[in-house]
Amino acid sequence: MDNLRRFVIVITIFLFFATSVCGFLLALGYSGISKEKETTIDIDADPYKPDDDQPTSFKGNILVIVGEKSRPETDLLFVVNYDSNHNQLSFLYIPKDLKYTDPIIKETNSIGSYYSKNSAEKTATLVSSILDINIPYYINLNDNAFARMINMFEAVNFNMPISIKYKDAYYDIDIKKNENVFDGTMALKLIQFYKTEDDTYTNTMLNYYNGKDTSRIRMASNFLNAFVSQKFGEQYKDQYFDLFKLLLPECETNITESVLRSMTAKLDKINHDISRSYMITGKETISTKYYIEFDNLFLDFTSGLNVSSRQVLDTRFVS
Repeated sequence: MDNLRRFVIVITIFLFFATSVCGFLLALGYSGISKEKETTIDIDADPYKPDDDQPTSFKGNILVIVGEKSRPETDLLFVVNYDSNHNQLSFLYIPKDLKYTDPIIKETNSIGSYYSKNSAEKTATLVSSILDINIPYYINLNDNAFARMINMFEAVNFNMPISIKYKDAYYDIDIKKNENVFDGTMALKLIQFYKTEDDTYTNTMLNYYNGKDTSRIRMASNFLNAFVSQKFGEQYKDQYFDLFKLLLPECETNITESVLRSMTAKLDKINHDISRSYMITGKETISTKYYIEFDNLFLDFTSGLNVSSRQVLDTRFVS
């Protein structure tokens, strides 16, 4: 019996040892095969940064309206195209008396009258249709928002060539000749003025104003050009997004903070030498109302010449 027990113990030890050796050899073999199949993965991408998701360029059209629906006149209405890849701004001013005919109800009216009864969004759609360009964004700066925008960037230096004065239930305008420092309140009064109190004009006055909206647009364009040239540069670099973001809650607009960030990323690099301003021109007619009938020409404020509207739109306002 003792011999049998010894035999069983020896056989068990032998089998355990043999199994261990075989397992060790198999493990070595597997390890060798694994090393032969190892692959090094190289990752060339930069580390993730949250700011990388923010767009850094913008190209598109924005309809800008300055004015209150509660007043009888819309102060300003224009399309601005910003192309940050070429550091270029283009302005197209639209007289409030521009005539249009509703294609559905066949009603004839003016752009200013249309806006007084409709939203900024619908007005952008109408302007887009008239000009045959895409206008994806719109913003209506009311009186407070416009004045606040000017004040956020401090005063604008602008030399007033003549004195202007007008007062009624809505307006109280009194700006002296040679006035050259405009805060937000005075800037608002400047763009509101377009006719004298008694509707009479001296020869000097007629060089700047003649009681029509087109003369108001010329002066407003000069002022806004001064604003852009003085405030869009190194002085406010990295501040534009935070400043303009303050205006969004006060405005009727579809510009989101994300879109605003892309719009403002390169404003300090605007090339003022290549930026241009235009105004829709046309035949003046009077039926039941005074209208300007679009004649497919724009007035180029830089050259003083009438130019093909299609050429300007295709080169500066098609995105």
